[in-house]
Amino acid sequence: MAVGPTHFFAKPRTVFWEWLLFGSTSPLYSLLSRPLEISGQGSPAKISIADTVFGLELESSPESPTGTVREVSASGGRPGELEDEAYLRFGVLLAYCYALGVQDLHRDNVVPVGNRLQVIDAEVVFTKLLLPHETLLLPFKDATLSQSALSHIIGGDGHIELDKVLLILGGFTSAINGLDSCSERLIQLLSSELHKSMSTPIRVILRDTRKYRDRGPFPVDSPLFLEEMVQLERDDIPYFFTRINDPRLYYLRDEMGTFEGVELPARFHNDLRRAANGPEQLLSRKRIREELLAPGIFLILRKLLRPDVTLSWNFREFSLDAYSEKFALKSPWGNFTAVRTRVLEREKSVGNPLKRT
Repeated sequence: MAVGPTHFFAKPRTVFWEWLLFGSTSPLYSLLSRPLEISGQGSPAKISIADTVFGLELESSPESPTGTVREVSASGGRPGELEDEAYLRFGVLLAYCYALGVQDLHRDNVVPVGNRLQVIDAEVVFTKLLLPHETLLLPFKDATLSQSALSHIIGGDGHIELDKVLLILGGFTSAINGLDSCSERLIQLLSSELHKSMSTPIRVILRDTRKYRDRGPFPVDSPLFLEEMVQLERDDIPYFFTRINDPRLYYLRDEMGTFEGVELPARFHNDLRRAANGPEQLLSRKRIREELLAPGIFLILRKLLRPDVTLSWNFREFSLDAYSEKFALKSPWGNFTAVRTRVLEREKSVGNPLKRT
């Protein structure tokens, strides 16, 4: 897929990731179609991960051997005036993309469709994310609210009522719980599909692409490396990619699509190590329970909850308290606490195993 008239090379763009992770015919659909019983405001809502994320229609194209994404038309209400279901589904989408390491989901890469957001562009997948705002569904670093996907949900002033925050938490927690319940089968399904497509490129973004477009400024301690300069000199936005469980990084050397390895500076090694992980590394029950649940909930609170607000919230076997100085989460998977600005500690697991209903 060509990236624009001013760019010299076409990129090895495929819609395989859109099909697998967001397509209406994804092989994951059936597994993730079990309703999530989410206790929100008023009557409990019954939605599923599948009917929240798998809405893309793909069609064949003579210009692309993997097909193209059919255009998605925006629909639904104005930000800040949406139904409760939109907030629930945003929480579900956030959990799903967080667990599967889908990044670069800024405002332009999702489209509002009724009471949900549809991802339409997914090049950066299977990254081992630390916190859910790395998806860009929430504001992150230089990406403001207006640039994040959340801007499709809440108004431009960034204000969100407490009941809406709890709806997002309900969707997020329920989806994390749902992913945990089908973890082994989900890993098997993904592994089977990925085995057929091990050479499919996964983009690795090392810098904000706006810096490339504007030709800097670049930090003194992080100057451009050779392969970045080569691509900028040919008036191209530097593009790098890897593949599942491949420790190497690649770039396109010529317009014939020849690619070669990159001598990556040490300061970017951690970015590459986090990229393109296999499903067994991302979706183990240990990771879901110990690395995704509490950090994700606490990040949502830090991002969306006003500093002067305290609360007590219960969801099935989970209970959450927001005090003036810290957060506390009790779950069947362990008890966690965090100050309002950073994770404080993780207590040892207590209580009975999670009961499935």
